[in-house]
Amino acid sequence: RGFLHSKEHMFWAESAQTFPKATSSFVFSYIISTLVVYWLMVPAFNWEFCAFAICVVFALVSFIRTNQTDPGFVPPDWTPDVNTAREEKLDGEVRACVKCEVHKPDRTHHCRRCDRCILRMDHHCPWTNNCIGHYNLKFYLLLLTYGFLGLTLFLHQNFSHISDYWYGTKDTNWLFIIYYLFSVFMNFNLGALGGIQLLFAIQNRTTIEFKEQTRSFLPSVYDIGIIGNLKQVLGDDAKFWWCPFYGHVTDEGVYFPHFGET
Repeated sequence: RGFLHSKEHMFWAESAQTFPKATSSFVFSYIISTLVVYWLMVPAFNWEFCAFAICVVFALVSFIRTNQTDPGFVPPDWTPDVNTAREEKLDGEVRACVKCEVHKPDRTHHCRRCDRCILRMDHHCPWTNNCIGHYNLKFYLLLLTYGFLGLTLFLHQNFSHISDYWYGTKDTNWLFIIYYLFSVFMNFNLGALGGIQLLFAIQNRTTIEFKEQTRSFLPSVYDIGIIGNLKQVLGDDAKFWWCPFYGHVTDEGVYFPHFGET
């Protein structure tokens, strides 16, 4: 379900702006730089380096797929089912987008940045220069996960250089110290954001829905159990949940079972 195959949304291929944005270019460069800095500071081919390299590769692939995967658009022939739709306007009418001139399925929202409606929209991420929605939420979650794991290994393996500098036993390049401290900051944010996104996935909740519920962690109306919730994000085949190379959600993203439905 790539956006390049949809005539109705060919403009998306032109306006996606894959890497020109400074923020997404920075993230792309930073992921690669960690591998280079790690090898320069700890030129040892051991299990930690192998694990770190795998995390970097997986984070890089996850970043590219988050950036390049269309988060999901409303099918042009879709019509709402009043019997299954849960979300409606205040007057009881079905939800519709006046800008896109389409009916909006449950959990669909209009993104001002992308100028289109996004299925199961979570938020617009400037760091990946794309909306996070139904079809790329898995890759975004894997990006945060592998980024956090990779940076944790990086910080652990290179802590000795900071310790040597602190106790004055060995000179350490001050540029590396700045890079290390920045990585600590990045890892803290990745861990916090990744933890929140994982919690939302387990609860079958989006960032927008969390804000609409006045930032409450009350049970989501779409919560169908942990396994069912994760399948909606990571795919039906659990053995590929960890893999950014494979695994796409197969449903249309226009209907979501409600809590208590069988």
